[in-house]
Amino acid sequence: MSMPQSPPLPRAARARAAAIALTAAFVGGALDAPEARGGSAAVSNAAVLRQMELMRSQLNVLQQKVNSQELRNAEKDSEIKALRQQVDQTKKDLTSMPSYEFLKDVKMSGWAEATFTETFETPSDQLNKLRVWDQNAHSFNNEQVKLTLEKLTSEESRAGFRVDMLMGRSARLLGFATADAPAGTNNLDDFELEQAYVAYKADLGNGLDLRAGKFVTLLGAEVIDSPLDWNISRSILFGFAIPFTHTGVRASYAWNDKFSSTFGVNNGWDNEDDTNYGYSYEGQLAYIPNKEWSFYVNTIYGPELPGDSANDRGVIDLVVNWNATDKLSFMANFDWGQQQGVPFDVNGDGFIDIRKNASWWGGAGYVKYAFTDRFSVAGRGEYFQDEEGYRTGFPQNAWEFTVTPAFQVTPKLTARIEYRGDFSDAKFFLDGSKPVKHQNSVLGQVYYMF
Repeated sequence: MSMPQSPPLPRAARARAAAIALTAAFVGGALDAPEARGGSAAVSNAAVLRQMELMRSQLNVLQQKVNSQELRNAEKDSEIKALRQQVDQTKKDLTSMPSYEFLKDVKMSGWAEATFTETFETPSDQLNKLRVWDQNAHSFNNEQVKLTLEKLTSEESRAGFRVDMLMGRSARLLGFATADAPAGTNNLDDFELEQAYVAYKADLGNGLDLRAGKFVTLLGAEVIDSPLDWNISRSILFGFAIPFTHTGVRASYAWNDKFSSTFGVNNGWDNEDDTNYGYSYEGQLAYIPNKEWSFYVNTIYGPELPGDSANDRGVIDLVVNWNATDKLSFMANFDWGQQQGVPFDVNGDGFIDIRKNASWWGGAGYVKYAFTDRFSVAGRGEYFQDEEGYRTGFPQNAWEFTVTPAFQVTPKLTARIEYRGDFSDAKFFLDGSKPVKHQNSVLGQVYYMF
């Protein structure tokens, strides 16, 4: 049976043990010498004395080494202790700063995106029709750079905020909509606050979420943030059937784990400053029965014409999502809208001849299939009717289809390419300088998320 081993001795103790062993060895050697076993007594005594002096000298050297090592160890222990004290003091200074409690709860995220667009018809005005961000027919673009700072609300910390800073060409075009300035003017730069609001979770029932400031619209299947959409280009519905953002107040309440509702009051469609003396009202009913299905009914209603508080605009928006399998997903979107009292210059003389109601409606269907964890293909088809030409600027029925393969190069870097065909029953597009009923384009995109 093996005996248990003793734990190793400390370095200084091992040195002392070595010295003792050395002494014993020398003494033993001296006593074993022939002189010690019966030789000349004088020679024997002299040899033992010489060996003992040698041993004392070696012991002194060894003891000096032991003392020196113990001193170095003590100095190292003192240095480590001092460093630990510095770390503790730095940590204490950091956590005592007034901004520490604030910053440790703030999350930062965002992305950078670049795009390329090439339209086969090479329109003479170099503009893609029925597009939102990708309006250039032949161009590389720094489309979106976004930085988000957000402090979420909770029962433990009920106050929060969110700021979405959008930069790039999309920011400029979003700014045109917000400022009610025509696209193509240069009075805005490539920076826009997509969202900027304060939030509060009121202690009411399951928690009432309140927001005040600027936030994106409830309506639509697609969003401003490009990486969250299935396709590179935005749908006709996204660009012409619904608003982008609102400035006002919004309240949301989750009745249970399946039903939630939202209600808000704001300045209207993309208005940071109200343009009349009436507010618009928004609402949403959401039903999410399980992880496969989700249903949303959204609406907005109120006066939107500048200086006109009597004529209202309203939209009903439906969105359905179905995750059929882990790889296959579907989405559908339907919009119907109407603007009352639209002024029309029938004779083209610069004077309003009549006022009448203008309506528009459309639907879009989406499908996405993930062949692997890194490669997927998304498709979209849609139809949009604008009989009075109020939304697109030309009376027409338009439709489009889009195919978008996507490849995840790294967990944070994604590359996409897209073919899109746009069509109209009117000669709304340009082939060179010739009006035509079609438009075909290819887009490319890379974005990095952080």
